[in-house]
Amino acid sequence: MLTSILIFGLGCSLLLLLANGGLALFNRNQQSSSWLIIISILLIPSLALFLYLPQGLSLGAGFDLRLLSQLNSLESAQTDQQRQSSLRSIESQLVPVLNQKEPPDQYLQLLAETYSSLNRHAAAVDVYQRLAQRYPSDPMTLTLLAQAMYLTIGNQTAMNPDQLAYSGQQMSDLLDRALSIEPAFALALSLSGMQSFQQQDYGQAIEFWTKALIQYGSDSTETVSLKKGIQLARSKLPPLASQSEPINAVIRLQVSLSAELASSQIPSTTPVFIFARAKGEASIPLAAKKISYGDLPAEVLLTEQDKMTASSLLDHQQVFVAARLALSGQALAKTGDLQSQTLAVTVSHSIASAPIYRLIIDY
Repeated sequence: MLTSILIFGLGCSLLLLLANGGLALFNRNQQSSSWLIIISILLIPSLALFLYLPQGLSLGAGFDLRLLSQLNSLESAQTDQQRQSSLRSIESQLVPVLNQKEPPDQYLQLLAETYSSLNRHAAAVDVYQRLAQRYPSDPMTLTLLAQAMYLTIGNQTAMNPDQLAYSGQQMSDLLDRALSIEPAFALALSLSGMQSFQQQDYGQAIEFWTKALIQYGSDSTETVSLKKGIQLARSKLPPLASQSEPINAVIRLQVSLSAELASSQIPSTTPVFIFARAKGEASIPLAAKKISYGDLPAEVLLTEQDKMTASSLLDHQQVFVAARLALSGQALAKTGDLQSQTLAVTVSHSIASAPIYRLIIDY
């Protein structure tokens, strides 16, 4: 486990980051270097170092005192220029620590926080990876590494879709590991919710944030941020998902277009039909829903309330789903219409438990 200094600094810093960053993290292009967040992040480790001096430090009294002086300068800085200067001074003093065989945990953590405050999130990832190698089963370390990766993705405007998908998967794996160790770890739940929200999986985001909400007091700033996130996610759910009427059979689909079709000059009102059929049947679908080209990408719910025949999704454990862009404008398939692949999917019995199946209209 991490030292007392590391736990104290990391926990308070991340809670403040969540509270101050709040819903701003939903936009990954947003800058994260505002002075309020910088001071919040760096002030707590400064206080921790002060409280634990001298027993917690190990690079010599001179080094420790210089570092504490720089942290105090950061705390008292009045202008952005002074703050940036203090951060760079802290960085220049801590970087040589990386060359040590076993740098102390608290210095690695402070350097990572400094990199993040300087908007150098890729450098922060490198440092957090060193900490994660030491503490592969520590949920805080894994979560901080995932957060740094999240912010790195936000700064990489030139990333191609494959790179974005790979980085997103790495972040998901870290958060999954953290939650497998501590299922109620609030910071990991909050970040998982943010990632799900970005991926337009609003139901999953609500589920993560609801679990995180339980861990905070009713009047905390974290609770306020999470409640706003949940409210926003609910507003983006398909209309049926917001109804109080219970759902007994549901299929969740994420319907999108290939990159080529997304850039095509197709009228936004062109209908898109999503349908589910029983195995071996090519006639009337069990369930169907109509949206428009302009709605894509979109999350679509097929339920027993969308039934087209006497039989419904309730009567089947597995069905076959597909989406069709009807260039003809007709519900029946015509030459020239464009379609997704056909997927075999499992019928779920609640929205929360239903996995999302992805349909891409591409031929």
